[in-house]
Amino acid sequence: MKVENIFIFFLALRLLLWLLHRYPRSIVSRVAFAWVGPLPTEQELFAHFQLRWAIFSFGWLCHFAITFTFLYMIGTYFPNLSEQVWFEVGLFAVSLGLGVAVLATLGFLIKAGKAYWFGPNPRFGGFDQSDRAYN
Repeated sequence: MKVENIFIFFLALRLLLWLLHRYPRSIVSRVAFAWVGPLPTEQELFAHFQLRWAIFSFGWLCHFAITFTFLYMIGTYFPNLSEQVWFEVGLFAVSLGLGVAVLATLGFLIKAGKAYWFGPNPRFGGFDQSDRAYN
């Protein structure tokens, strides 16, 4: 692979991220950064906040599981397609995402359980409007 191709890819990616940052309220930007996750609400317990993160991570786990299943079925019905390198790379990327989502879901569930049963379980509070990530 030529260095010029990598450089062009880097410039295109940098331009895309700059455009998404420049127009944060656009539909494309909101969809691209939908993975940000839940924010704590005022007077919410830490364990409840971690449980909401576990639910959020489980949603991503379901997305990756459906995508993996869909790609696996395509590879089963079209064996010639499953031998292509790009298909194997896509399947590998989805399996990595699936593993990360499983670990995130389990990690947040463990954190929520630890905070609920063993503590500390503080409340979020005293937010000013300027302290929020999204005004």
